[in-house]
Amino acid sequence: MVWGHEECYRLIQEQGRNEDLRIIESLTLTLECGSKQSFQLAVTDLDDLRLLTFTARNYTENDTDLLEQAFQGTEFRVGRSYFRYCTEAFCKTFGMDYGLIARLDDSGKEPMAHSISFYNSRDGYIQNIRYSLLNTPCILPYQKPGVSFVPDNLQKVFPMDLDLIAMEAQSYIGLPILDENGKAIGHLALLHSKPIPEPTHTEKMFLKIFAARSGAELQRQRVEEELRRSQKKAEEGNQAKTRFLANMSHELRSPLNAVLGYSQLLGQSTALSETDRGRVENINRNGRHLLALINDVLDMSRIELKHLDIENSPVRLADIHQDVQALIFPPSNDSETTFLTSFAPDLPDTVLTDGAKVRQILTNLVTNSIKYGNGSEIKFQVSIDSNDDPQLSTLHFTVSDEGPGIPKKVHERLFYPFERGKHRLNSNIDGTGLGLSIARRLARAMGGDITLVSEEGQGSAFTLSLPVAIATEETPLVSCPTRSLEKTSLQGCVLVVDDNDASRDIVRQVLEREGLSVIEACDGEEGVATCLREHPDLVLMDVRMPKLTGLEASTQIKEALKMDSPVIIGLTGDLLNVKGTPQKHEVFDLVIGKPFEFTTLVKLVTNALQERTS
Repeated sequence: MVWGHEECYRLIQEQGRNEDLRIIESLTLTLECGSKQSFQLAVTDLDDLRLLTFTARNYTENDTDLLEQAFQGTEFRVGRSYFRYCTEAFCKTFGMDYGLIARLDDSGKEPMAHSISFYNSRDGYIQNIRYSLLNTPCILPYQKPGVSFVPDNLQKVFPMDLDLIAMEAQSYIGLPILDENGKAIGHLALLHSKPIPEPTHTEKMFLKIFAARSGAELQRQRVEEELRRSQKKAEEGNQAKTRFLANMSHELRSPLNAVLGYSQLLGQSTALSETDRGRVENINRNGRHLLALINDVLDMSRIELKHLDIENSPVRLADIHQDVQALIFPPSNDSETTFLTSFAPDLPDTVLTDGAKVRQILTNLVTNSIKYGNGSEIKFQVSIDSNDDPQLSTLHFTVSDEGPGIPKKVHERLFYPFERGKHRLNSNIDGTGLGLSIARRLARAMGGDITLVSEEGQGSAFTLSLPVAIATEETPLVSCPTRSLEKTSLQGCVLVVDDNDASRDIVRQVLEREGLSVIEACDGEEGVATCLREHPDLVLMDVRMPKLTGLEASTQIKEALKMDSPVIIGLTGDLLNVKGTPQKHEVFDLVIGKPFEFTTLVKLVTNALQERTS
């Protein structure tokens, strides 16, 4: 006969106890009122007494519904939200005082647990803790598979765990959280201040489902954390690569500027013999070849680092044609290559595009046709696919030659980095094999592409297709800084600020021959002082200098002189963000990369001085 309330029936005699605890499965007893009730019986052997603990089990279909609702509530939760929801749901559904989910840290001398979510049914969420698993009930899930269960006398079983006293915990349910390999990576724990019955089969299944989902969530978080670390490491690597390339660009271009500059000056001297003039031309030719190789490597690095800014502005198509022809054909006049052009009649005069990148791509395509066209005729054709919406017009530049042609099976390979046309007859031509790869990547960055039509023995045709907008009459036209200008005698004072003696000397000689007065400064601080004292008409400012950089010096000059500030043109060997074509800049009026052509420098200075006096 069992009588009393439904909760817990105990026979207690305060005598010495041992920790011999045995669990007997559920018993069904008849109550005094005649109804039947299921009980969980726990037997504790004491010194002089056997303690029997009966716990009523009122597990109904409503409780199953609560478990199902708790499980459904996790469907769209991840991370912290999922773990917090679980611990709260465990406590409410199982009627427990504490719910905890923790991850294992076994990297030290003893296993440690880091709680991810810690919930108290009385106080709500508790601050997460880090604790040793030794001598605590939380070590049980790591010692055996399945559900660990201590129905009563938890503090007696683990007397060294003082936290159990603070929590008044007397019973415990624990379960390991496993990874995909079955290794424990954490645990789930529930604690109560009173004795509890052993979980039913249904309850254990739900706990295992939650533990499996928690394991997946912990692994997802671990993978995300590894990805974040990898991404951070990659970003740091890219930043280091960017710094290295910027330094390399500067360190290579500064001396190369001196080599090409002095070779150009020597080549213009009338005192040279023909033999010496040929030697100087060889120096200049090989220096330009080295510059082209450096440009290719830096261009590819710029693309890989995503240091590409597309700057659309009004560009005259006739200017692009003239610039490409002027850049390509003066050094190749002795090749007897014929350059034929064809412009569709419906072409607009001006379009909106990134003129510098279009010139770079076309220069590469024409150069390849010269290299591999066997001295044949080169055709340059321009057409447009118009649309009712001028923003959707597509411009086509086709460069074709009558060379040996290219087998179809290697068409795509040509656009891979370091492919150098080994299938062609002129496979011994110098180059890095980066040109076409860079050209296509630039085209695609602009929303276009480069296609190839070619067969063996029938020549090749490369077509650059770009989406463009047709410039209206109201669109201000940005004049091309490399257009030819009438020869004029220049007047004015130019301040050259550069820490490289050779660079200053070359610029001085070039500008003095044009009739300009030139003063020099060897660093940024001296440049600011000289500019404020002498008030030059124009400043050529090296970007990277000791003491005070070109940017800092130019900012101080503009702030001090305001409207009376001279035109400041930045000169830089760092071409990760600046190409050889002059560009606008937020501090400098223009920026041009080193090395530069004398004609380009003279035209820049001429334009700037004419605009200042107009």
